[in-house]
Amino acid sequence: MKEARFVVSPWQLFAVTVLFELGSAIVMNAGSSARQDAWISIAATTVFGVGLFAFYRLLQAKQPSYDLFELVRISFGRWLGSFIIAIYVVYFLYDAARVMRDLLELLSNAVLEDTPIEVLAFTFSMVIAYMIWLGFGVIIRTAEFFFPLIMGIILVLFLLILIDRDYQFHYLKPVLGDGLMPVASSIFPTLITFPFGELVVFLVFMQYIAPAPRVGAVSSTAIGISGLILSGAAVLETVSLGVKMKGRTNFPFLVTVRDVSFGYFFERMDMVVVFVMFITILVKVSLFMFGALKGIEHLCRIPYRTSAFPIACLVAILSINIANTFAEHISEGLSFASIYVHIPMQLVIPLIMFIMLRVKRAGRVKKGGSL
Repeated sequence: MKEARFVVSPWQLFAVTVLFELGSAIVMNAGSSARQDAWISIAATTVFGVGLFAFYRLLQAKQPSYDLFELVRISFGRWLGSFIIAIYVVYFLYDAARVMRDLLELLSNAVLEDTPIEVLAFTFSMVIAYMIWLGFGVIIRTAEFFFPLIMGIILVLFLLILIDRDYQFHYLKPVLGDGLMPVASSIFPTLITFPFGELVVFLVFMQYIAPAPRVGAVSSTAIGISGLILSGAAVLETVSLGVKMKGRTNFPFLVTVRDVSFGYFFERMDMVVVFVMFITILVKVSLFMFGALKGIEHLCRIPYRTSAFPIACLVAILSINIANTFAEHISEGLSFASIYVHIPMQLVIPLIMFIMLRVKRAGRVKKGGSL
């Protein structure tokens, strides 16, 4: 049951956290309900994201050698715990399918317009299944390998946009012109659950992280940098496209980059954005699928590698059928999933687990003291 052969170093944790957080959020219209204050919403939510991940680390620290599913079992007991583990398996599969659908929509609209979405879905899922079959360490090493390249590409894209585009900074005004309510409503539940609350999947492999005195600082810095990148992208999108155009665009960052041309050498930079999103979603979906497979391993005693390819096919099918249109997909994510799916799985159940573990530990200490 333990993946003892591979240990995640602090640097690898940093790389995988940043890429996971960027995921599809780098090109999706995150915080759009706050209009010109979207960057404020993202920056504020980053602070909450740091605190939320600190809570996850504190929860796991109650039993440092246990993963999410073992924590569920000791918190809720055998039967109720098994039921909640099954719910988490479904949740991780659902999240994997939703994130994969983001990539499929981008590829279908920007690159491979004539390629059936089924071909894209199954090809992508088979790549992920092969990575997982090779072992959890391959996912982490993939993130570690591509991290410098992705960060370099994002930096170059930001610089090229700053040099090439004609900005209208008045699009950012008035700052908080509609008050704090639009910002607050975009923070909770939407932004706090996507992408920061999705870090709950890290509880599946947090016991593999090498003990180090600065693990907390490393993870907090990684979340902060990802939030800074997302906030910067929101600013560039707003001053380049304007609030109305940004709100009507499914992939505003892609549109912002599309017309960048510098020195007759940097052309068609939207393809670079597609590559960035491909890698970040590859890492994110891999971790969600790994979390689901580990849950199945706990429930059925089936090694996670054995189920990798069948579960990958299931995720591909779910990603295709999760919504009829992209508009329906986005609407479901903003309204239904944020409140009725993410909040219970990311906040409510972990909080109940934390309370129950504290109560049980206090009971053991009291019993030991009486003896």
